[in-house]
Amino acid sequence: DIYKQDLAKIQYVPGSNEKNYMHLIAIDLESEQLDYNIETILGSGDNFYMSHENLYIAADKYNVNNNLSNTQLFKYDVDGLKMNFHSLGEVEGSIINQFAMDEYEGNFRIATTIYSEAEPTNSLYILDENMNTIGELSGLAKDERIYSVRYMGDKAYMVTFKEVDPLFVIDTSEPTKPVVLGELKIPGYSSYLHFYDENHLIGFGYDTKLMQDDRGGSFVQNGGMKISLFDVSDFHNPKEKDSVIIGGNGTHSDVLYDHKALFQHKGRSLYGFPISVYESSGPFDQKFILNGALVYEITPEKGILLKTTIKNDGEKEEYVDWEDTIRR
Repeated sequence: DIYKQDLAKIQYVPGSNEKNYMHLIAIDLESEQLDYNIETILGSGDNFYMSHENLYIAADKYNVNNNLSNTQLFKYDVDGLKMNFHSLGEVEGSIINQFAMDEYEGNFRIATTIYSEAEPTNSLYILDENMNTIGELSGLAKDERIYSVRYMGDKAYMVTFKEVDPLFVIDTSEPTKPVVLGELKIPGYSSYLHFYDENHLIGFGYDTKLMQDDRGGSFVQNGGMKISLFDVSDFHNPKEKDSVIIGGNGTHSDVLYDHKALFQHKGRSLYGFPISVYESSGPFDQKFILNGALVYEITPEKGILLKTTIKNDGEKEEYVDWEDTIRR
């Protein structure tokens, strides 16, 4: 019965072409009967973010007039089992994932990439409690796109990439005038940023190489998986304090796109993740090395240290066995 809904209560996303339904379910875990409330929306969102009091749904909205995609934002008040639609907002561009969104001191922050026919650009928007845009930082890293975003306090950290990895430190303390405080350019990119503490970020991503093609052009090729430890204590001068490159082209880990794949033991500063490691001497030469998991100790004092390698028992494998791979 939980999936049954009165037709009169079904809401819809204006302008959405999605044929899916989205169910928002609030459950009272303290009641013996597990009382619940359900809201149903036709036209599903692509990403969700929730604070203690509000739920935000982000949905792509394609504009046929300029062939660009905007992001529609639906804000719901959440109070116990009550979930009431509050307001609707819209910003230019598309978001990379849920980490592009954040609520801070009653305002909503969102980072997007705008894909135009000329070149992609990136923006950070700040919306008030009624989802009206009150601040905007646009034109960041032209001809690049966002790969990862995180927020802490009144600061936003954004990684864009095309050939090098700029890490931007953005100040949002004045919501109407967000500004870039500092920028760090290094090889490779981070697709997931994880806070070590208020002064340090851990980046998980790839090392990259600029390759030449047969026609005299160039292209970027992923190398091995890269772990970076960033020092952002000086907002105007972020630094890469340490980095480690694992394997070569073809190396892959779920943590690069799924933050739940990351194991963390704060007391011992341990970080672990599943991984398939390959070594390569060329773009099409890959040698299988490991299918398992790695655990690192990461601290500002010692940097990034490998503590142990975990792999399945048995004979040495010559390829990745996806049915027997470590996922967590």
